[in-house]
Amino acid sequence: MIYGGGLGALNNDLISVGVVIVTYNRAEKLKKALDSYDKQEYLPQYILVVNNASTDTTSDILKIWQHKDASYQKYIINLDENIGGSGGFFRGEKEALRYGADWVMLADDDAYPNPDYIKGLMQYLKAHERDEISVICGTVLEAGTVFNNHRSMIHNLWKWNYRRTLTEEEYSSVSLPIDLASYVGPVINRDKLQKAGLVNKDYFIWNDDIEHCIRLKKEGDIICVPRYVIYHDCTTEHFQFSWKFYYGIRNQLDLFRRHFFKQFIWLLIVLFFKTLMCPLKGRSLDEVYLRIKAIYDGMQGKLGKDKTYGPGWKP
Repeated sequence: MIYGGGLGALNNDLISVGVVIVTYNRAEKLKKALDSYDKQEYLPQYILVVNNASTDTTSDILKIWQHKDASYQKYIINLDENIGGSGGFFRGEKEALRYGADWVMLADDDAYPNPDYIKGLMQYLKAHERDEISVICGTVLEAGTVFNNHRSMIHNLWKWNYRRTLTEEEYSSVSLPIDLASYVGPVINRDKLQKAGLVNKDYFIWNDDIEHCIRLKKEGDIICVPRYVIYHDCTTEHFQFSWKFYYGIRNQLDLFRRHFFKQFIWLLIVLFFKTLMCPLKGRSLDEVYLRIKAIYDGMQGKLGKDKTYGPGWKP
């Protein structure tokens, strides 16, 4: 069976793709995201939506979407509780391994691929040695710019900010190998996913995709083809101090503890002293307490959804 139209030269050697979308309480953005997949010039074999216990109109939108005619299969997993983006993608990836698609695309509910996104990446795979590739992705456009950390290189592991974004010259390349790709539009080889293992569900949110990329890169290259674009409709709340920062600190420490232990010891010391200096920089005690707990838990490898720092906590 051929999934979708507009495949052009790809018809002679079809590469099947499944899409996993994780959503939580962003019904209107989810609706826009689903519409963007209907407009793909190369339609996926299936779309699987993991509903992370949304409390808005997400369930209603998914019911309407599921009954609309389409040239691809539709699957919905409705979770009883919010297990975070990490947990949601873990469930989605686990289900994806049961289906027949050769490649699995991952995205949040606020990511909208251009119509040629999947087709362009599949054309690249058709023209190159697929066995050497674990992940292929395009450019993420966020807040009107491509210069963000969604596609990045490991710059200096002795620094907390160890990643650097791609340069203008790199973005002008036809394609290039990169070190890390966020879960905004990466397409992962099914066999490599099986070998590397699924995303760590206990991260809850943040750094889960980066840790996963480190494992995936051991199985093959991560290739960025910049001309194909996916839009990330991210709000400024994403960058403001909140409960999410606990997971950012804790999970990055855990990532270093697992993969870069020498640097982990150094960063642990630096981060602890920076935290002690927070009051002198006008930071609140709430932030100091959050940082200390995140450091302790990251050092101990204590993961999962924290009892204090969860959705709804405010400083």
